Amino acid sequence: MRAIRLAWLEVQRFRGPRLQWVPALLVLLPLLTGTLIWVSLWDPRGNMERVPAAIVNLDSPVHAITEKGSSPLIVEAGNRLVDELKLAHDFSWHTLGEEQAKKELEGGGVYLAVVIPPNFSASMAKGISGATTETYVHLHINDANNYLVGETAKAYGSTIQDYAAAITLSYAAKRNVDTWDAIRRDVDKILNIEAPKPLSDTTSPQPANPFTSAVQQIATHLNETAKIIDHVNGAVQSANSGSSAMAAQINDAASQAQLAQNSAASNNAALVQQSTTQANTSIRLVQTGVTNLAAQLLTATNDSKNILEKVISARESARALSVSMENLEKELESLAKSIPPTKSTAITPRPAIIIKEQNLHPAGPWGRGLAPLFLSLTPCLTTVVAMTVLRPYSQRALASPLNACAITLAGWLPLALVSVLATCGLYGVSQSVMKLDALSGWATLALCILTASACASVGHALKVLLGAGGEILYLVLLAFQFAAAGGLYPIQASNSIFADLHRYVPMAHTIRGFRAAISGGQASAIWTALVLNLIITVVGIALTSFCLAGRRQWTYERLFPVVHERCS
Repeated sequence: MRAIRLAWLEVQRFRGPRLQWVPALLVLLPLLTGTLIWVSLWDPRGNMERVPAAIVNLDSPVHAITEKGSSPLIVEAGNRLVDELKLAHDFSWHTLGEEQAKKELEGGGVYLAVVIPPNFSASMAKGISGATTETYVHLHINDANNYLVGETAKAYGSTIQDYAAAITLSYAAKRNVDTWDAIRRDVDKILNIEAPKPLSDTTSPQPANPFTSAVQQIATHLNETAKIIDHVNGAVQSANSGSSAMAAQINDAASQAQLAQNSAASNNAALVQQSTTQANTSIRLVQTGVTNLAAQLLTATNDSKNILEKVISARESARALSVSMENLEKELESLAKSIPPTKSTAITPRPAIIIKEQNLHPAGPWGRGLAPLFLSLTPCLTTVVAMTVLRPYSQRALASPLNACAITLAGWLPLALVSVLATCGLYGVSQSVMKLDALSGWATLALCILTASACASVGHALKVLLGAGGEILYLVLLAFQFAAAGGLYPIQASNSIFADLHRYVPMAHTIRGFRAAISGGQASAIWTALVLNLIITVVGIALTSFCLAGRRQWTYERLFPVVHERCS
């Protein structure tokens, strides 16, 4: 209970119209500063699509070598890669010329530039045709703009390779489709080869398939030959029967003639007359048989000629079939050569896509890349700690004949000295121990001194103007500057509010100046940071001097602030 009572008495210290807000501010201060930083770093990688980047397409479309009979294949790999990158929305892509892209990358207008070389499509066309080639995609970054986005861009190189490989495979697949389409047309052509027409049948229409035509013709000729042979066989049999009957008639006529002769010798007129009549009848039958036999022999002769013609036609059809078979063999050999190989090397994505990185101002390790942020934060944090210990000005000096500017400098110098020593000490340790190896050591040192002086000047002015409230406001401003400075990620990846106010944040220009001094870059960034911090220092000292000059008029509250607060 005693501890609770003592704690309550401690809280009672904050009675009064102004001190009663101190406990609430102690709670709201970390909440506000933490929220500002948390919001700025909520999802920077998810907002990389707003980070500006440049695409330089120097490529020209080419015609790939295709199989004979297939449609021409136009390779536009550069345009396809540009479309793939823009559709992915990994960055905010802008199509620029080569010189303009380099200028924007140097000045911080874009954070990376992808350059597609002039022979990109040509190399890809050779690759999908079977040749082993290499093609390059150039990736330009600048650590003087932002170190972490440079690291992200390096990792993005593998994504570009994947897109390029997918484009290569799509063209290879299209070429294979065209090749197999050409093969299909060749097969149709082979199956519809026009066979030579037999000489004996030049007017008859030919079937679509030459082999069917030849086989049908041979079968037709053989069937007709078989029918003609049957007809000749019947004629020969009929002639044989007729000749046998005719022989019997001749024998009968001879017998009747002999009978008539014998009857004439015996003077038997009636018997002679009868024998003569029968002999004449037999002779007429013989004449009729001879006529029929001659006709049958003529028919057999004609049928024999037809047999010869059909045999000749069948031989010509067989010869046409042999020619078609020879043509088929040649076409099949050509078709076998046109079919692409099925070895594993035939489906390997070619050409090899190589990412060539070029860093305009490389920072190297993470510590060197993030040093500008820490060198900008150190004087601010040191000022916060020093303000809780050091008095902003001396009450005795304020009552002395010293002018307000001297009193201000007397209160500001200790604070600035602590901040300068801490910042320069961190820079010295990083140079000697961590091998920071700043490109412009004197510019970095000057930035450390002026940045520390500016931070001390702002903190001193707020402490003089607002007292404890000034320290709280200084912490809030520090959290806001950290959120809006873009020290870790590009400001475009942060909240839109911070992105809009980024250009007005002094820490953003200070970080940019440190980057140029440590890793290299535009000298204008260093001069901008130096001049800006110098102006802030002068303005802070002038504002504090003006405030202290007004406090030369003493009042009861300023003479006895504690008694006044207790009595109110």
